[in-house]
Amino acid sequence: MYLEDRDEIIKVPVGLLFEIEEDDLEDAEKAVDGMLERIKPEQRVSHTAIDVATLFAERAASLTGVINKKDSRGEILIDADLLHRVDSTVKQSGATLRKQLEDNGIDVDRKLPKTVVIYVGNRRSFVAKVDPDVLTTDVDKVRVETDRFAITFKLEDLEQDLDKVLKFSVEEVSRYANANAEMAMPQAIVSSPAETGSITVKVTMPDGGISNPITLSLRAGYHAKLSETMVLNDEPTPSKYNPVTVTIDGKTTSSGTYSTETNEVDFTDIEDKSMEMQIAIKSLASKGILVGTSETTFTPDGTITRAEIATLLVRVLGLYDERAVSTYTDVTKADWYYVGAASCQKAKLMSGYGDDKFHGLDVISKEQIFAASGNVLIEYMDYEIPSNPDKYLNRFKDEVPSWGRITIAVSTQENLVVYRTDGLFLGTSNMTRGDAAIVIHRLLRRIW
Repeated sequence: MYLEDRDEIIKVPVGLLFEIEEDDLEDAEKAVDGMLERIKPEQRVSHTAIDVATLFAERAASLTGVINKKDSRGEILIDADLLHRVDSTVKQSGATLRKQLEDNGIDVDRKLPKTVVIYVGNRRSFVAKVDPDVLTTDVDKVRVETDRFAITFKLEDLEQDLDKVLKFSVEEVSRYANANAEMAMPQAIVSSPAETGSITVKVTMPDGGISNPITLSLRAGYHAKLSETMVLNDEPTPSKYNPVTVTIDGKTTSSGTYSTETNEVDFTDIEDKSMEMQIAIKSLASKGILVGTSETTFTPDGTITRAEIATLLVRVLGLYDERAVSTYTDVTKADWYYVGAASCQKAKLMSGYGDDKFHGLDVISKEQIFAASGNVLIEYMDYEIPSNPDKYLNRFKDEVPSWGRITIAVSTQENLVVYRTDGLFLGTSNMTRGDAAIVIHRLLRRIW
């Protein structure tokens, strides 16, 4: 699998992950060494390279503690006893592989979650039952996977609903055209170059839906495009390509039928913009995260409101919740952005004002969008707070507001900030729609 970065090509050695045997940290270290060999020294300061190397190490660590359930009848009880079999293994592996990255010049900025993989073989369906006692373990995530699809639970996100055993079922209702192609390895979802077509699964969740999202992964094409997206009941849904598992990953809270498809979207008024802006706009639009101002135009130089950004953020995170309730006095159910503002308030992504108002139709400022984006990375991806925020904020010739120093420093550290040639931050200035698309697209690339 390939990842473009700094005009270079980074080859992600997915095949090395196939060689990791259960409980074999040495195999995992060899795989990470192989990943590091593909990253040139000058690329190791690149945020994209750091992100994919971290993701690779996370996957390698999880494969040292695989729980093999391929001979089961397709129904798995995920409880504390099951997770305790391997939790110490993946914890040790994660710590060792993180140090390995850092010793080789990869400055890891976030926590490597302790992920347990439960492999159920070449099955067309499975049922996963999650017992409330999983919250007593030291595990962060549980991934149940077949050779073609997987679901991943972040246990902390399930806590709100885990007052009883939660039952999730996933059933494949279509296969790749070349369904009989030999799989490369039973512990990872991998596409063969010969395989074409799409995969469709039916996901059934407790009570039709849950409070916080799980991640659904469907096997991607061998050369996944930016426009390849997950669709829910034929509508594009926020998702992204994972170069390590070779899947299209989408976050969802709802039961439904999911598949992948190429959804090309373009606008007539972005051709004179930077290539990054064009890619960001087209990619986000193809995934249903943002929309144009008409069927053919995006208006990249137009302003964007707090309500629009709130809605974009919750869509990116899979937190768009029709059941969320807003307590802002200036947000009513008649407002188009009610669900977006209510979901954003529930998730504590953006703050309102001291007058108990959201001011959703106000144009959002740079400092507000970068503070919110930094907050997302800290709260939802466990990015570490810089010990010295000035290391990043001193890049600007003007002041950054005191209330947003930490979160804006994280956004700056992770290259979410669209820099000006004059070196000014200009935090109170308005964001354009095009610049906001770049920020949200860069943020999406950090969300796993």
